[in-house]
Amino acid sequence: MAELFANNAYSTLGANIDYTATSLSVASAASFPPTGNFRLIVDGEIMLVTAVSGNVFSVDRGLEGTVARGHEQGTPVRHILTAGALAQLKADILAMLAPPPA
Repeated sequence: MAELFANNAYSTLGANIDYTATSLSVASAASFPPTGNFRLIVDGEIMLVTAVSGNVFSVDRGLEGTVARGHEQGTPVRHILTAGALAQLKADILAMLAPPPA
């Protein structure tokens, strides 16, 4: 699935999460892409959102050299453009431009 992007997407954590959590709630998901496959930063930890259900995001944690750790309710959650996101975008574009298999 292609990486998704949004401008100025921001919220706060709706509840505490520990370092093992694979989902998180945000106060409002309105400014984020409506489906998964975008990246967040929470207290320096990069996460990939793989699915969205209302204000709950399913996430892969500790990406791009960051470490999964606990975060408290009210902590800022921001959509972020990262080197990993750009690499994925490049791969997606190259895949679209590749000729079909013979």
